[in-house]
Amino acid sequence: MDQLDQVRRILTRDPDSRQAVIQLFDPERDTRGHRDVPCTLNYRFFLRDGRLHMHTTMRSQDLWLGFPYDVFAATVLQELLAGWLDVELGEYHHFVDSLHLYEKHTNAAANLAVDPPPSPATPPIATEWEGLATLLSDVVAGCVPLHAAAPWRVFAAVLASYRCWTSGDRSQARTTAAAIPDELGRALERWYGHLAGLMASTAAEAAR
Repeated sequence: MDQLDQVRRILTRDPDSRQAVIQLFDPERDTRGHRDVPCTLNYRFFLRDGRLHMHTTMRSQDLWLGFPYDVFAATVLQELLAGWLDVELGEYHHFVDSLHLYEKHTNAAANLAVDPPPSPATPPIATEWEGLATLLSDVVAGCVPLHAAAPWRVFAAVLASYRCWTSGDRSQARTTAAAIPDELGRALERWYGHLAGLMASTAAEAAR
């Protein structure tokens, strides 16, 4: 079942509905002993006074490795759904049952700014529902049409750069990242620097 489409249809038909839920943890599949099962339990959406609110519930979450990316991904869904329903964005609430930080990340976390400035606002990512599947395929392939909103072209460039990195073409990966005119590009460059540092440390340890 396309749960996102189901939620879109429910709230289009009945803006007061309390059934707009996307369920990610599947007991039939996720209780069979797999190591990787969803940390995200569900997304719930509510229309109140013409604004779309979203609640996310996590059974477990790593504050360093998962939290920033999960919030980003969830709020992208919220923004897209608000566009399809032609309503304003409402509040976002993120609930975590077990929030944790691994010891190996404590020093890096301790060095973060106490009161960092806000990140630049991301341009709107709205797109028509009917063309979403094609757009996502284009993003993965790195050939986003020019009429798509700017963030989609940035997403495609990030994926293309990272494909170069994982295939071993580190120079091209860095060149592609440097050409991305967005904060995501700068973040990707910093990530490559981090990965390069880890690889250098691993190589030094192996040489001892």
